[in-house]
Amino acid sequence: MRESMLDAAYQVILESGEAKSFNDMLELIAKRLNLESEEVSAKASQLYTSLLRDGRFVTLGENVWDLRKNHKFDAVHIDMNDIYHYDEDSDEEEKDKDKESEDDEEEDEEEDEDEEEDLYDELMNDEVSMDKDDAVDGFTIKESLENE
Repeated sequence: MRESMLDAAYQVILESGEAKSFNDMLELIAKRLNLESEEVSAKASQLYTSLLRDGRFVTLGENVWDLRKNHKFDAVHIDMNDIYHYDEDSDEEEKDKDKESEDDEEEDEEEDEDEEEDLYDELMNDEVSMDKDDAVDGFTIKESLENE
């Protein structure tokens, strides 16, 4: 039975006694299993995924891999609580930003409504003079006033 690429990776690191970059490991695996470069390239992503999932291996960063048994637990263990730490302060800051944004939008809407009301009042009190051909929203001013 043919040795798997994952088992070959284990043996390559075990026999060398040192961590290997992923690319170096691929070359050594190809030699060990007599694989063509096309076949190695086609299976590289599968091997990478297998390395991530297999508890015998650990990544040391920068795409360098070693055997977990060569490292103390504390040196290679990643506490997921550190990665996904819930920060209450940043959550409160987000809520404050959202509230400020909503307040700004409401103020803008109120200003727009006030401007529209002022313009309407000016038009109704003939404080603005316009020719009959001046159009607003497809109607002339006189037509609009006559229809009310």
